[in-house]
Amino acid sequence: PKSVSLLERLNGVTSENQDLLDDMLEPERLHIFLYGAQDLSIMDYNLVGAATSDPYVKLNLLSSGSDAKSGVCKSETKIKNLNPEWNERHHIDVYDPNESLEVTVWDYDMVGDDDLMGKVVIPLADLANKKWRKQWYTLTNDEEEAQEAKNADSGFGKVELGLYWGRASDVRTFAAIMSQEEEHNSPASKSNAMLDRILAEVEASEKLDNTADATAPASSTGLDTEMVTEQQKEQEQQQQQ
Repeated sequence: PKSVSLLERLNGVTSENQDLLDDMLEPERLHIFLYGAQDLSIMDYNLVGAATSDPYVKLNLLSSGSDAKSGVCKSETKIKNLNPEWNERHHIDVYDPNESLEVTVWDYDMVGDDDLMGKVVIPLADLANKKWRKQWYTLTNDEEEAQEAKNADSGFGKVELGLYWGRASDVRTFAAIMSQEEEHNSPASKSNAMLDRILAEVEASEKLDNTADATAPASSTGLDTEMVTEQQKEQEQQQQQ
């Protein structure tokens, strides 16, 4: 017989079973929403004007046990802004949960190399449950020359990311993902799900009881009735004699 490929079988899956199918398959695309950053370090000291920075963000994948990087994405540069807002969406195809997402914030310089302002490394294994995560991440910087730029109160600042590791075919917006997960995890939703399970169990129990009644042997009540009828007949015959 002709063999059917996995893709051909998946194409026959109905929309009703799509959610179940997505849960069975491994995640393959990391969806990243770069919201913004706060309290970034001052890297540019000008003779005229306030000291500031020109930040942009790079997103890379780090292989486990290696310094190799892949899937590089780069944000827009925000000029003279220590609390930038990007609101940019990026994605990186990734299949290995042993990899990590490296987020680095850089200060753009017209002359010379750009300066690292801070970074954070996020293990993808933390996102393998395919749940949306919106979170602030604290930036660190181990470079010696960066220590002078470290803020006394806020360090090297922080960056806000929305992360979702799921199917490449998932084209929902982050707003839709958040809304659906909030609805799914709401107390009302959980209560409804619990009620549905209870009703299903009750219905199954009733069906089991009905089946047992239908297959049960005749009760002793029927036999008792027949014995009473025979006794009445014997009494009537004696009275007639």
